[in-house]
Amino acid sequence: MSNKDFGTLWLVPTPMNDTGLLPPETKQLLTAAVLLPTTHFFYVEELKLARARWMTWGLDRVGLNLFKVFNEHSKEESISEILEHLHQGHQVYLISDGGLPALWDPGQALVYRARCSGFSVRSCAFYNGPILALALSGLEHQRARGRRRRARAVPHLKGGSRPEGLASRMQRTRAEKQSILAFAT
Repeated sequence: MSNKDFGTLWLVPTPMNDTGLLPPETKQLLTAAVLLPTTHFFYVEELKLARARWMTWGLDRVGLNLFKVFNEHSKEESISEILEHLHQGHQVYLISDGGLPALWDPGQALVYRARCSGFSVRSCAFYNGPILALALSGLEHQRARGRRRRARAVPHLKGGSRPEGLASRMQRTRAEKQSILAFAT
C-alpha cells in the first residue's frame, strides 16, 4: 500500500469560546465527512462539550453519534486505534475543545506518531500560521525542566504578549555585545 492509499489525520481548530462560529470551510468539511461514517472518524476531548458545540455550529445531528474520545486518559489506546484507521485509508478528524488540537493537548503525540508512520497530517484554517506549522509538525514543544518552567514554557503562544523579562534580556545582551566590541578595539 503506498502513502497515497493511506488516510489523512485532520486537525480541526475550534473557537475558544462556546458561542464562536466555525469558519465556512471547516463547517463544509465536517458536513461532508458526516455523510461517510464508515470511512470518517471523529475524535474529541470531551463528549458532552463536543456535542453541545457541534449543535451550536449547526452541524447534522447524525455526527453526534460518531464521536470517540481522545484525551490524556485514553491517549495510548486511541493513538493505536487512530493509526490503524489511517493505515486502512480512513479519514480521522481530531477536534479540539477550543483552539488548535495538538498544541496544548495530547494530540501532539498523535501527530508525531502519524508523521513518523508516513501518514498525511492536514489542518483546517487557523489564524496563526507559525503556531499551525508547529502543531502540524508533531514536534515536542511543551517540554521544560521543572514545574515552574513548565507552567510558563511558551506563554506567548496562547495569544498573550512576549514573556516577561525578554525585553530586558535583549537590552542586556546588546549592551554586552557593545562592551565586547569596545574592549576589542
